[in-house]
Amino acid sequence: FPSHDNQRFAMYNLDSIACMTHELGANQYHQLLLPQSFDSTSTTQQFPLIVLFDQQNHYTHNYNLQSIDILTMHGQMPQSVVVGIPLQPERRWELTSTDTLKPDIQRSGAEVLDEYLMLELIPHIQKAFHATGPLIIIGHSRTGYYTYFLQEKHGDIIQALGTFSGFFENEITASSVYNAIQTRPPHTSAVHYISAGTSIEEKTYFNAMNQFKTILSVDSTITPDVKFRVGPNEGHMTCYNMSLPWMLTDYFSNY
Repeated sequence: FPSHDNQRFAMYNLDSIACMTHELGANQYHQLLLPQSFDSTSTTQQFPLIVLFDQQNHYTHNYNLQSIDILTMHGQMPQSVVVGIPLQPERRWELTSTDTLKPDIQRSGAEVLDEYLMLELIPHIQKAFHATGPLIIIGHSRTGYYTYFLQEKHGDIIQALGTFSGFFENEITASSVYNAIQTRPPHTSAVHYISAGTSIEEKTYFNAMNQFKTILSVDSTITPDVKFRVGPNEGHMTCYNMSLPWMLTDYFSNY
């Protein structure tokens, strides 16, 4: 990882962890943002857990960490545990795609990453750092697509999902995500935040967002908790940095 010696936070300490994994075949290293009060809080404290994809984009990722720090400092959100998910270029597509079948285990990369997150990493963080408050997962672009995948599979146990500049691919479609939400009991789906910019480079993602909007508007009897944001003139990476504060201030509006 890049050096963070000069990075300072008002409300958090930056750390890192290595999570042992059978699913991915090697230890995975993650940045970890912990509340400064962590060591002095009771073990009964339940911190929200924010899973933040694309740690490998370290400038964008660091900006998002600073945004969380500022929002916490100004009382817009509670102190939380934040874990970064690094997906290096050579594995990013493989681990977030449903059509990259691994011949030795007959599972897609998306399923392998899912099992790592849900069976290994997230339970470990929740137990070790009292992060048993709301589970919030945020992705952008390809990992935004992956949050649609997680909505279908785990939208009943995740409290909030952020899909920023996301798209649909293969069997993960606007209809399949809508059907997954529709078939759950009321109030058991994650609050889903979806955004895209209006710049030329955001056209694909903007169209995907509007496609989902259209499907949601067809059946007025179903009112899933989905919120949309349009970023005027925002480019692809800017949309991530601008959407994260929007989502967190809205989700924690009653804090």
